[in-house]
This record gives sequence, structure tokens and C-alpha cells, in this order.
Amino acid sequence: NRQVESLQDEIRNWRLSVVNLNRRLFKQEDLSFERADGVLTFVDQARLICYLNLGREDELQVGTTFSVYTKNNNGVGRRNTEDIKGKIEIVSLMGAHQAEARIVQQDLGRPLAAEDPIYSPLFASGQKLEVAMVGLISFEGVDGSDKDRDELRRLIAATGARVAAQVNGVGALTNEDGQPLQPQDLETLITEKTRFVIDGDIESETEDTVRKAIYRKITTLHEAMAKQADMKGVRIISLSSFLEYIGY
Repeated sequence: NRQVESLQDEIRNWRLSVVNLNRRLFKQEDLSFERADGVLTFVDQARLICYLNLGREDELQVGTTFSVYTKNNNGVGRRNTEDIKGKIEIVSLMGAHQAEARIVQQDLGRPLAAEDPIYSPLFASGQKLEVAMVGLISFEGVDGSDKDRDELRRLIAATGARVAAQVNGVGALTNEDGQPLQPQDLETLITEKTRFVIDGDIESETEDTVRKAIYRKITTLHEAMAKQADMKGVRIISLSSFLEYIGY
């Protein structure tokens, strides 16, 4: 029994060390170890379309969106998104490693050009990615709505990724189909395969007792999800950064 207790203490200490190292790694100079998913191969500014070096064999899907970075960027997937100069959406798969996309947005002073790198946190060639999300999902900075949450799920599903777990606007923990989950399920649902935990808004200032109770539920589940993310080395990013990365 003493040996078991000693080993359990040792495991807890190692876990704390891993958590602290992960936190330091994520914060260190805001560096990202994400890599660009591909590059633009040709840009037609007259028709506002472009082509890229990803296609069917990369398991790319129509509807996937990407952010486009400057060639001389400081790293993709960073909290500082100044190197993002445009956004594209895949409209057609043309070959094994070729696709056509429409230009959704671009800086007039920095137009998209061939060899610009592209990135999305939801795309990885040959992999089915997972994300988790917690809090109020709001694209416009107002109270989260089911419409915004549904749109986010649509964007995630369009890339072939899935939502491993989510905390909805009323503080309920569910899977991507809305089936209820228990907090202890997070231990097996958030794993090393989870790409990101998307951090939505968590309101706290309100006089409405019902909303206060909901926010307490969301906060409690947020802490549980963040704990599992820390344990598994999963990055937690804000909703606004996530939308910027995927080229929304």
C-alpha cells in the first residue's frame, strides 16, 4: 500500500510538471508549432479565384475554408494574426493535389499571390480531427445564439472534423449530436487527438437569477474541460482566433 501511494504521488507530480511545461510552451513568445497546410499555386485576381496544391488524395472537402498568410510570416496559428492577409473557400476539387477556391477576403494592400501559405486548424491531410468547445458562441460580440453555434458546427463538419464535446448555451455538456454527457466523460473525450478547445464567451454580470445559474454551470464545465486540455497538451484558443484561422 505504501508503494502504491508513493507511485501515485509520483504520477501526480509528473502530471503537474507536464501541465506546467505545456503552459510555458504555449506562452513562450507566442510561438506556434503549427505548420502551413499548403500553398497557393496560381491566383486570378480578375475572377477572384485561386488554385492550391491540395486535392482529393489529401482528403480535402469542398466548403473547407483557409486563412492565407504572407510568404514571410512569423508562424501560422499564432494569437497574433497580423500575417493573415486573406481568406479562401474551396469550391472544386480538380485532381489528386489540386483544387480551386474563391477569394472570400483579402487586404487590398497585400493581394493574394502564388506561393502564399494557407492554414486551417481543422484540416490535416489524411486525418480526421476533433475539437471541443465551451461557452457562448457569438460571431458578432453579442449574446450567443443557437444560430451561431449551428454555423460553427457546420464549418467544422464541412472539413470532415467533428466536435468531441461541447458545452452549450444553457450549460449542458453534450456530444456533437446534442446527446447528454457527464463531466467525467471529458477524461476520455478530450485526448491527444483533440486539436483545440474553442473558448467561447462566459458572461458573469447579470441580475437574472436563471442566467446566473447557467453561467455557473458553464464556468464549472469550462474549468473541467480546461483541466483535461492541460493534462493532454491540448491548446485552448479563443473563438475569435479560431474563426480567423479557418478563414471565416
